[in-house]
Amino acid sequence: MDIIKVNIYGEKNKKIIGGCCSNKDTGCNSCSSKSGCSNCNTETRTIIDAYRSLNDFLNLTDVCGKVNVNFIELDDNRFETDEKDRVLDVIDRGFDAPITVIDGIIRYYGGISNKLVYKDVKELLT
Repeated sequence: MDIIKVNIYGEKNKKIIGGCCSNKDTGCNSCSSKSGCSNCNTETRTIIDAYRSLNDFLNLTDVCGKVNVNFIELDDNRFETDEKDRVLDVIDRGFDAPITVIDGIIRYYGGISNKLVYKDVKELLT
Protein backbone atom coordinates (compact mmCIF):
# COMPACT_ATOMS: atom_id res chain seq x y z
CA MET A 1 0.00 0.00 0.00
CA ASP A 2 1.31 3.43 -0.96
CA ILE A 3 1.63 6.12 1.69
CA ILE A 4 1.49 9.67 0.37
CA LYS A 5 3.80 12.05 2.23
CA VAL A 6 2.56 15.59 2.88
CA ASN A 7 5.08 18.02 4.36
CA ILE A 8 4.04 21.43 5.62
CA TYR A 9 6.95 23.88 5.96
CA GLY A 10 6.57 27.02 8.02
CA GLU A 11 7.10 28.86 11.28
CA LYS A 12 4.55 27.38 13.67
CA ASN A 13 3.52 30.59 15.44
CA LYS A 14 3.42 32.80 12.35
CA LYS A 15 0.00 34.05 11.30
CA ILE A 16 -1.23 33.00 7.87
CA ILE A 17 -1.17 36.14 5.74
CA GLY A 18 -3.72 35.01 3.14
CA GLY A 19 -6.70 35.61 5.38
CA CYS A 20 -10.09 34.48 4.22
CA CYS A 21 -9.98 33.28 0.63
CA SER A 22 -7.65 35.99 -0.65
CA ASN A 23 -5.50 33.26 -2.18
CA LYS A 24 -8.36 31.48 -3.94
CA ASP A 25 -9.22 29.17 -1.04
CA THR A 26 -5.70 28.52 0.25
CA GLY A 27 -6.32 30.08 3.64
CA CYS A 28 -10.05 29.60 3.84
CA ASN A 29 -12.07 27.39 6.15
CA SER A 30 -15.63 27.84 5.05
CA CYS A 31 -16.03 30.87 2.82
CA SER A 32 -17.15 30.16 -0.74
CA SER A 33 -15.83 33.42 -2.21
CA LYS A 34 -13.00 32.95 -4.69
CA SER A 35 -12.12 36.63 -5.01
CA GLY A 36 -11.67 37.52 -1.37
CA CYS A 37 -13.89 38.74 1.41
CA SER A 38 -14.44 42.39 2.20
CA ASN A 39 -15.90 41.76 5.64
CA CYS A 40 -14.41 38.51 6.89
CA ASN A 41 -15.10 37.43 10.45
CA THR A 42 -12.86 34.37 10.31
CA GLU A 43 -10.23 34.47 13.06
CA THR A 44 -6.63 34.64 11.83
CA ARG A 45 -4.87 31.31 12.35
CA THR A 46 -1.27 30.38 12.90
CA ILE A 47 0.48 27.99 10.56
CA ILE A 48 0.52 25.25 13.22
CA ASP A 49 -3.25 25.68 13.69
CA ALA A 50 -3.78 25.20 9.96
CA TYR A 51 -1.47 22.15 9.97
CA ARG A 52 -3.41 20.58 12.85
CA SER A 53 -6.69 21.31 11.08
CA LEU A 54 -5.40 19.57 7.94
CA ASN A 55 -4.18 16.57 9.92
CA ASP A 56 -7.51 16.26 11.76
CA PHE A 57 -9.44 16.65 8.50
CA LEU A 58 -7.46 13.95 6.67
CA ASN A 59 -7.85 11.57 9.63
CA LEU A 60 -11.63 11.76 9.13
CA THR A 61 -11.53 10.90 5.43
CA ASP A 62 -11.08 7.76 3.37
CA VAL A 63 -7.35 8.54 2.93
CA CYS A 64 -6.69 8.07 6.66
CA GLY A 65 -3.88 5.56 7.03
CA LYS A 66 -2.71 6.24 3.47
CA VAL A 67 -1.22 9.66 4.14
CA ASN A 68 1.62 10.81 6.38
CA VAL A 69 1.36 14.52 7.30
CA ASN A 70 4.41 16.24 8.81
CA PHE A 71 5.16 19.76 10.01
CA ILE A 72 8.71 20.98 9.44
CA GLU A 73 9.82 24.14 11.21
CA LEU A 74 11.81 26.29 8.80
CA ASP A 75 14.20 27.46 11.54
CA ASP A 76 15.06 23.93 12.68
CA ASN A 77 18.51 23.13 11.30
CA ARG A 78 18.30 19.46 12.33
CA PHE A 79 16.29 18.68 9.20
CA GLU A 80 18.33 19.68 6.17
CA THR A 81 17.16 17.97 2.98
CA ASP A 82 17.04 18.72 -0.73
CA GLU A 83 13.29 19.22 -0.34
CA LYS A 84 13.79 21.81 2.40
CA ASP A 85 16.41 23.58 0.26
CA ARG A 86 13.85 23.82 -2.59
CA VAL A 87 11.26 25.19 -0.17
CA LEU A 88 13.69 27.82 1.14
CA ASP A 89 14.48 28.79 -2.46
CA VAL A 90 10.76 29.27 -3.18
CA ILE A 91 10.44 31.47 -0.09
CA ASP A 92 13.52 33.47 -1.12
CA ARG A 93 11.79 34.13 -4.45
CA GLY A 94 8.91 35.81 -2.61
CA PHE A 95 6.36 33.08 -1.90
CA ASP A 96 4.85 33.01 1.60
CA ALA A 97 4.90 30.08 4.01
CA PRO A 98 3.34 27.72 4.72
CA ILE A 99 4.64 25.73 1.78
CA THR A 100 2.85 22.44 1.14
CA VAL A 101 4.85 19.62 -0.47
CA ILE A 102 2.93 16.52 -1.55
CA ASP A 103 4.81 13.43 -2.64
CA GLY A 104 7.98 15.49 -3.15
CA ILE A 105 6.34 18.21 -5.28
CA ILE A 106 5.83 21.77 -4.05
CA ARG A 107 2.09 22.29 -4.51
CA TYR A 108 0.84 25.27 -2.49
CA TYR A 109 2.04 28.36 -0.67
CA GLY A 110 0.59 31.06 1.57
CA GLY A 111 -2.03 28.90 3.26
CA ILE A 112 -3.32 25.37 3.70
CA SER A 113 -6.47 24.15 1.98
CA ASN A 114 -7.77 20.90 3.44
CA LYS A 115 -9.89 20.23 0.36
CA LEU A 116 -7.09 20.79 -2.16
CA VAL A 117 -4.61 18.64 -0.24
CA TYR A 118 -7.23 15.89 0.08
CA LYS A 119 -7.96 16.08 -3.66
CA ASP A 120 -4.26 15.79 -4.52
CA VAL A 121 -3.71 12.87 -2.14
CA LYS A 122 -6.79 11.09 -3.50
CA GLU A 123 -5.57 11.52 -7.09
CA LEU A 124 -2.11 10.20 -6.22
CA LEU A 125 -3.63 7.11 -4.60
CA THR A 126 -5.62 6.16 -7.71
